Amino acid sequence: MPRSVKDDPRDCFKTFRFTASEVTRLEARARARGQTLSSYVRTTMLGRDAIAGAAETDEFPPPNPAYPGIRRPSSRADLSVRTVAEQLRRVGTNLNQIARRMNELRIPPPRDLTMLLDQIRTLVRQAREP
Repeated sequence: MPRSVKDDPRDCFKTFRFTASEVTRLEARARARGQTLSSYVRTTMLGRDAIAGAAETDEFPPPNPAYPGIRRPSSRADLSVRTVAEQLRRVGTNLNQIARRMNELRIPPPRDLTMLLDQIRTLVRQAREP
């Protein structure tokens, strides 16, 4: 029996190039959210608009039964905290790569690095306070 035709079928294809490690990371993130790779990329790129057929009152898509135990964000605030944490992790990764390269080439740190690190530590302490 043929599948029914949707009102707005996904019949457009685009090709994007990724490294093998990037695909692995994307797949892991999709699994962690209980989504297929296509669904994960679509919702990441388009946001809430990508959730086809979601009711207007639904804040998040329903959990995928194929991935039991995956916790959905409990609120927009929780989602915001996770987003900020992910962005901070990326910044930390970039800083680590810069430091590693500077050490490899024996480049001395900038003069104002100590002051900048103190400011970052202060901000982290403030963020940890309730």
